[in-house]
Amino acid sequence: MAKQDEICISQVIREMKQGRTTPYLCKDDNQNQHIVKGENATREGLVKEWICATLGTEFGLPIPNYSVAWADTPLQSKRDLFEYNFASSFIENIQDVTPSTLKNLDQQLINDLYIFDYWIQNADRNLTGFGGNPNFFIHQSSGKPVVIDHNLAFDADFDIKQHKALHVCSTKKKWATLFDIERQRYEELFAKSLLALDAAINSVPDDWLEGYSLEKIDAEIKPILNRYKSDDFWEAIK
Repeated sequence: MAKQDEICISQVIREMKQGRTTPYLCKDDNQNQHIVKGENATREGLVKEWICATLGTEFGLPIPNYSVAWADTPLQSKRDLFEYNFASSFIENIQDVTPSTLKNLDQQLINDLYIFDYWIQNADRNLTGFGGNPNFFIHQSSGKPVVIDHNLAFDADFDIKQHKALHVCSTKKKWATLFDIERQRYEELFAKSLLALDAAINSVPDDWLEGYSLEKIDAEIKPILNRYKSDDFWEAIK
C-alpha cells in the first residue's frame, strides 16, 4: 500500500464503533470510502499516524493506503474533524486477529510486526487469552492481514516487559535467537524505512504541526527511531 494524494471528504457516513479516537467512515468526492481520524486523535496523534504509516509501508507491513483528508467548514462544525485529517482506505469484511487465526499468518510478518512496534515504541497492539486491542486484522475471505492505528506510538512510558508479555505477536518462542540471527536484516530495514522519514515530515500539514511541532519531532521521535543503532536496543528485546 502507499500514500495517496490529498482527498476531499464529501460525506460522513457514520462513526466507527471500534477505536478510542472515534474515527468516521467517510466518502471522498470520488465515492471511495475511508476511515478518517480527526480531533479525538489530536494533532500529535495525527503526526504520529502519518509518520508511522510511512515507516510501516517502507518496512513492508500491510498498511492500507493513507492520505490527508480535507474537510470543509460545514463538515467540521458537525463532526469532530479538523480542516485536515488522517484518512486510511476502508477495507470491508475484516476482523480482529485471534490467537487461533494468528497461527495461519506468515511467521515473518509476525516477527516483523513485533519488532516494528518495539522500534516505534507502540504499546497499543495487545492481545492475550482474555482479549485485547490488537489493531491487527484479517480479511474474512482472502485471509490477508491488515495493520492499522499508530497514533499512540513513540510512547515515552513504553515498557519492554509489557511489550514482551502483551503484544499480539508475543507468542513467538526464542526471540533472543531470532534477533541474533536477523539483527542485520532488521537494521537494514530500519535504515531503509528511515530514508522516507524526511519526506514524510515535510508533508505533514501545517495544521497538525500547530499541536506537535517540528522541534518536538526532532526531540521526541527521531531519537527513538535511531535507538536501533545501539547494542542496548537489541539486548533489551531478547
